[in-house]
Amino acid sequence: MGMTLRIAKSLLENGFNAQGFEILKQFSKYTDHFPYFTHNPWSDKFFQDQSSMALQISAGAGIEAIISGIFGLEPQIDGSLVIDPSYNQELGSAELQGFKFRDASYDVVLKSDSYILKRNGKFIFEKKYGEKVRIENANR
Repeated sequence: MGMTLRIAKSLLENGFNAQGFEILKQFSKYTDHFPYFTHNPWSDKFFQDQSSMALQISAGAGIEAIISGIFGLEPQIDGSLVIDPSYNQELGSAELQGFKFRDASYDVVLKSDSYILKRNGKFIFEKKYGEKVRIENANR
């Protein structure tokens, strides 16, 4: 399950928005049937084999797919922050609030035709999808 959600993230980050979003949408249905993302669910019905157990990697991969894949927040090793959301019309409008990175809090608002970035509650910019932005010194 963790690998499948990592695949969703990769698809979203590489321009295959519809496919990545479809995986996330299908996996969101598991929450109605299981208290956690199982390690080995069946693909054709909501069932897991009896050896299954909770797997934090799966939940983390799902969160990563949403934060990095859909909302496009990608911390870089050099201390910068890249913002490049992958929007899907089924989302309508969506907002991620309070992403903590280098002593700042970031909010990303996804609209039907553009996205907004706020840092510490203050408007930074509004861009069209496909316009990737790098904040070089993300801690100021």
